Amino acid sequence: MDGVDLKSSMYLPDGYMDSDSYIHDALHFLSKYRWIFNFPVTNLLVSGVFDSVPVEWVETLLSLSNQELNDLPNGFMKETWPESLQEFCKQCQALKLPLHSLPGNDSGYDIPTHLCHGLTIKKQHEVARLAALIHKECSSRRIRRILDIGSGLGYLDQVLHHQYGYEVLGLESNPHHVEKAEVRYQGLRAADGKVSYLQCEVSAASKEEVQLAIREKLLAGVTLKKKRRRGVRKTRHHTFSSILEDILLRYDFITEDKNVVLNVRQDLTHLWSKYSGLCRLAEAVTGLQMMMQSVAESFVLVDKMIYLQENNDTLLSYDLIKVMDDNISARCHALVARKYSSAL
Repeated sequence: MDGVDLKSSMYLPDGYMDSDSYIHDALHFLSKYRWIFNFPVTNLLVSGVFDSVPVEWVETLLSLSNQELNDLPNGFMKETWPESLQEFCKQCQALKLPLHSLPGNDSGYDIPTHLCHGLTIKKQHEVARLAALIHKECSSRRIRRILDIGSGLGYLDQVLHHQYGYEVLGLESNPHHVEKAEVRYQGLRAADGKVSYLQCEVSAASKEEVQLAIREKLLAGVTLKKKRRRGVRKTRHHTFSSILEDILLRYDFITEDKNVVLNVRQDLTHLWSKYSGLCRLAEAVTGLQMMMQSVAESFVLVDKMIYLQENNDTLLSYDLIKVMDDNISARCHALVARKYSSAL
């Protein structure tokens, strides 16, 4: 039998014998350092994140090279650093699931050029590897139809169909994402109606809606109306002045009070002068976030494994598989749950 038997021990970091103690420590750690991640990235300044960085950390973080910042998630640390920063680094490593023991760490596969439109290198990597994993699991069980809950912009679904031949129904709560996924799919060559999308809040209350969508769209097929695609011009900027000019060209700044006169150029230039010296610290905070990313992901995966063990009536086995190259994508794990075969 493939995978971990549900009655056996689950994946846990070294030093942990049970999930309760791991969950307790991980929750405490995430709560203690929530100032590192508990804010929208665009609110870095207005949320006062820089003020939350321990004073004894600042000098050390600002002294790190780009390579050292990139190496932080992999356990890079120096004995000359403040003890509190060293302790943070050690805890990050101690709470990560043991990557060296994860199965399925094979190379990903390339996806056709016409499916790469609009995808960054990182997104191509994620989609290609996850699609290959799904195909491996489905093909071994003769599964030809896939339900994707939380389908986003539809990249994965379109690769699953065009590269591997699956029929796919994507459920997504964001109507804007559904619209963009449909438009993108219709713009691909040979769009044949085998991929469809539905705007739906998946919950116990929507069970009948989901079941109806599966019957009508996955089991019977669907034809989508073609829409015009909207192109977005992408420009790379290397200086603040070029970014500022592009902002002023593309946006109007309007206030509710018509008596207020905005001087956007002056105000933004002032803010840049005030905060530009903190750019390096912003990079350091991003490095700290990358370190905590693996802890947060490990916590979520362990929580899901606990759920599987508590609800195992129809489950055969599960695997925790390292799918992505974590130097390219932080989303490197997939939890594959297999259940006993049953008729549709």
